[in-house]
Amino acid sequence: MSSEVWNSFVILSYLSALLARVDASLLLEIKTVIPSKYHDSDAMLYTPSLDIIAKEKGCECFFMQCYLLELKVYHAEQGKHEDLRSTKKLLEMIKDISTTCTQCEAQPIANISTFSTSLREIIQRWESLPTNQVDSCFKLRDL
Repeated sequence: MSSEVWNSFVILSYLSALLARVDASLLLEIKTVIPSKYHDSDAMLYTPSLDIIAKEKGCECFFMQCYLLELKVYHAEQGKHEDLRSTKKLLEMIKDISTTCTQCEAQPIANISTFSTSLREIIQRWESLPTNQVDSCFKLRDL
């Protein structure tokens, strides 16, 4: 094997591993802004379920945007400024989304506890997807 081929192989292997870590870190960032304590919140949020997301093929990224938009509202109402800043950054990273998906406001409404559980389930599902599928929802960020 020539040194050029070997170097290309090593570089591609490194980049593949790096991209996988970037995806994992994005999902971890989303997990950090999901409320774990609700402080008697009576917030009701639009909550696309796994079933709805499964029925609407190609809308996974759009529904993640829905969740993040709802989190943005929740954190603003709760005065959680650090989580609000983080959520806004995540929203900026989502690529432009198709509008053929059922709109966020047409999704079932649920309390914050159900909303958080549902979002955690979606992230758990995303963690099992191929790296490029999750990556396709987000703009590349500076490393």
